[in-house]
Amino acid sequence: MLDRHTETIAMKLKELLVTMAKKELRAEKEKQTLAKVKGFEPISAFKYICEGGQSINHQHLHRVFQEHFRGYISEDDCKYLIFYYGTKTNRELDLTDFNNLAFCNENMGLRAKASQRPIKMQVSTKTKQAISDMLEKELDYHIQTERVKRELECCVNFSTLLAFRILDVKNYNYVDFEGIRVFLERMGFKAK
Repeated sequence: MLDRHTETIAMKLKELLVTMAKKELRAEKEKQTLAKVKGFEPISAFKYICEGGQSINHQHLHRVFQEHFRGYISEDDCKYLIFYYGTKTNRELDLTDFNNLAFCNENMGLRAKASQRPIKMQVSTKTKQAISDMLEKELDYHIQTERVKRELECCVNFSTLLAFRILDVKNYNYVDFEGIRVFLERMGFKAK
């Protein structure tokens, strides 16, 4: 039996894991949808976002959202994508970073097909919309995950060690997929 504070932390851990799983799946599906758009190829998409420059910054992303009527997304929100995918210290995305952001991870055949399309000089309206949709889903994943992480860290008696112990339901001194599945089931969530 867990004490009240530990139970609260366990519930937040469950919320974090479920949020991450659902939002990541949603973002991945949107990436696959983008890859299926015949007009999408990464170099032209990259050039569209950075307006012909050499890298994408948060202001470029914000402009794309504004063009597609997503005014509720701020420049500060866009920094999540730069922070997560940017590999350089300049807080910008190069083409490789953009490919890591834009390409699906679960369907390598679709990824390969999209990456091998011929470079286009113009990006169609449909492709621009699909890029914006993908960016929105990816951003939502990061914003929601960070929100739940902050809530978890604010719980009374929270520590990463306690969180680890809660997830290590079989006392193996490591957390694996099976342990997470058992934890979620104990918390009332049926993992598939």
